[in-house]
Amino acid sequence: MIRPGTDGAFILSAAQYIIANKLYDEQVVKRTTDMPLLVRMDTKKLLSAADVFNGYKPKDLKNYVTMLPPGQAMPPPNQQGTMYLTPELRNEWGDFVVWDAKANAPVAMTRDEIGDKATLDPALDGEFDVKLANGQTVKARTVFSLVKQYLDDSFTPETVSELCWAPKAAIESVAKQVAKAKQKTLLPTGMGPNHFFNAHLKDRAVYLLAALTD
Repeated sequence: MIRPGTDGAFILSAAQYIIANKLYDEQVVKRTTDMPLLVRMDTKKLLSAADVFNGYKPKDLKNYVTMLPPGQAMPPPNQQGTMYLTPELRNEWGDFVVWDAKANAPVAMTRDEIGDKATLDPALDGEFDVKLANGQTVKARTVFSLVKQYLDDSFTPETVSELCWAPKAAIESVAKQVAKAKQKTLLPTGMGPNHFFNAHLKDRAVYLLAALTD
């Protein structure tokens, strides 16, 4: 039994242990999460492909998406078997950037190039100098790198043990068991507590742990 209200911290500590000890599934994290995406260190926002590649136009999306011709209305909800997207919204979304480990250069990535469709081998961790289309060079780090630093700074088992009253060894044990039991760990979390201020954040912690361990 842990201290009430510290569930999120406990889960983040388990995630910190898994990352620090490289118990996560690297290929799954690269293929199915946003953690390889680059973040501009000057603005702390995701690096847009339009910022990097002069005249960049968002690529056509074909997987899991139906593009609507201009002026065409969406079908009724009960007839929608996929996500419908207008050209205007597609342009608003744009595309983001990863660092291609093979080419040692920034590359645009679309929603079609993740999951089982992934063809790129993006760097998961690191900081890179990225030259923008306007000639400026900015520092960029992966989402994974920033998450790792945040967890290392605030959620080590030693620190969280004092907060949630669970022994350090217990946090580490849970982390190792979850990492070992890939696709076999049940992480029950419900909507009820989310009605309270910021209570949804413990769910985000659970999703992070699940994403790291497939």
